[in-house]
Amino acid sequence: MLDELEISLEEIKSTITVKTAQKNDVNQFAFTIPSAAFEYAINCNIDSIIIDMGTNSVEIYTGALKNAITDKSENIKITVDSLDNKSLSKDVSELIGNRKVIKLNISVDDKQVNEYYGRNAIKVSFDYELMQDENPDKVVAYKIINEELNIVNICAYNIYSDKITFAVDSPGTYTAMESDVTFDDIAHIDWAVIPIEALAGRRIISGIGDGKFAPDRNVTREEFAKMLVEAFGFEDETAVTGLADVPEDAWYYRYVASAQKYGIVNGIGNNMFGVGTNITRQDMAVMAYRAAKAANIRIKVINDEESFNDAEKIGEYAKDSVSVMQQSGIINGVGDNMFAPMDNATRAQAARIIYLLYKNII
Repeated sequence: MLDELEISLEEIKSTITVKTAQKNDVNQFAFTIPSAAFEYAINCNIDSIIIDMGTNSVEIYTGALKNAITDKSENIKITVDSLDNKSLSKDVSELIGNRKVIKLNISVDDKQVNEYYGRNAIKVSFDYELMQDENPDKVVAYKIINEELNIVNICAYNIYSDKITFAVDSPGTYTAMESDVTFDDIAHIDWAVIPIEALAGRRIISGIGDGKFAPDRNVTREEFAKMLVEAFGFEDETAVTGLADVPEDAWYYRYVASAQKYGIVNGIGNNMFGVGTNITRQDMAVMAYRAAKAANIRIKVINDEESFNDAEKIGEYAKDSVSVMQQSGIINGVGDNMFAPMDNATRAQAARIIYLLYKNII
């Protein structure tokens, strides 16, 4: 088998890619890795292993199987099957048409792993041919559960590789297609149209009714916490918070509690979260950066020398987050290279920052 593999270290102490000799017409693929290789990868500070099958690929973070692997484990098997759509229910098959459907399974010593450890610890990619008039920014992944299509929030389509990439937390059957949602009050903010519609298609954000989105409306701290928690899959029913202004019966309780559990929010001091307060641009950057780290999203720095003209006005606690988010192109200024850290963030700005974090997964 070794002579059929090309193993390359793409990022020093970051990712190992294993390229297989799979042919494009193969509908079933299975690849086995010694479990000792995961232990070795962890000891070498390698974050993840990518199994590149050509038409499909699976990226496994080295800690993803920690609850399934023991000292006695021998092998990890990754299986990706391309399914015949006729094997699905009539309703689902008609919705999908001739789009690609795959079935993912990971097992340790022939025992299926039903839940992966860590947020977004497994990422899957497969070839996806755009249908006529499909918008690539609106193409999303779906998991087929009980003959229903369920949106996979963390996903992005790469127009250069013609692949859809998405994060999963369990085995299952997956496909992709366009999810088209539009609003009639966003055309004047051209930089936000695609982000807003892309997130609305993923059901991360919604309008205010009558086809309106209200892109210029401010966002409160709890509203942005909800957006991040839903966008990156942090909602945790076991999460609790003792923040004084977050009552247990409030609609936002589980979102703030979940965000606090995963280190996305800390509050504003005096055991207060700041409920009802509009979130500032610098706090939006901080929370988004923390969410990206917790979600295992690698932020790609584009220009490490970028800085805003009003950088001295950015709070000390926010400087690093703002710097990284600016250098990666995820946040921009408000004109004249000014960041305006204490200005209120808008719904359009919030949508854009989450959308661009999604784009960092591909």
